[in-house]
Amino acid sequence: MESNIRSLRSYLMQRLLISIYLLWIVSTVVGYFATINYANQPYDLVLLQRANEVASELKLGSGHEQLDVVPSLPDGTELGVPDKVLYTVTDSEGRKLAGNGNTLRPLSYRRDRKGPLFSNGEREGQKTRMVSLTFNSNGHILQLHVSETTQQRQALIRGILANIVIPQLLLTLIALAVVWYGLKQGLRPLEKLRHDVVNRRRDDLSQLDGSKAPAEVRTLLRLCLQKDPKLRLHDAGDAMALWDATTGSMWRPEANRALSMALRSEGSDMASTRDFGSLVAMGSTVN
Repeated sequence: MESNIRSLRSYLMQRLLISIYLLWIVSTVVGYFATINYANQPYDLVLLQRANEVASELKLGSGHEQLDVVPSLPDGTELGVPDKVLYTVTDSEGRKLAGNGNTLRPLSYRRDRKGPLFSNGEREGQKTRMVSLTFNSNGHILQLHVSETTQQRQALIRGILANIVIPQLLLTLIALAVVWYGLKQGLRPLEKLRHDVVNRRRDDLSQLDGSKAPAEVRTLLRLCLQKDPKLRLHDAGDAMALWDATTGSMWRPEANRALSMALRSEGSDMASTRDFGSLVAMGSTVN
């Protein structure tokens, strides 16, 4: 039975550890999505600028398009530029007109959205980021799709996450150490009182030093050793009800009722200090 009773310290540590762990998980997830958004913004601007340069070279929207021109785009082989850029020019039906890519999308996929349209995709097992532009040429709609692989973006994201997650993990470990030390120091008076009560003789009615113990324990101590039977706690059940009532516990709704019945009881013998020793030992644990 005693092996199933957890100490108050372990109970509080478990609750605090779970809270700190969940806080770390939430902050990491939020940081991850914020990092992706932060990394995409500058690279999207560069991708859009590159798409406008391609459109300028092909003279898209001028009515005199030069679709046979081959723009100079990174192919992923240059040192320091690992991403490969492809472009595709299509008509409104998604038929390819020019380009080294193979993005064939009808105009309807835009769903009447104006301006540059960014989207994520995959090509040859690699993640890609694409921007799509539209141009009006002699009453016809031309589409330009420029996509690039995301190796540089992913490298930036990994670097930012490493600088976010690792410091957060270190701070979490420091917080755990501070919590453990705080609980150890805070519960030391209660542990000393528990040790004194458990190890005192059955007939020892001398006053216990509970001056540094929590107010809830001092209340238990005073009521267990009351000479007046009407005010004295008679068993551990009454004491646990009092403990729940004074600490504001919500998982024992019968606490106030049990305490009232205990205080109205008459004719019971005085609780022994040995029984109270077991009671205080239970007072430093939680069910």
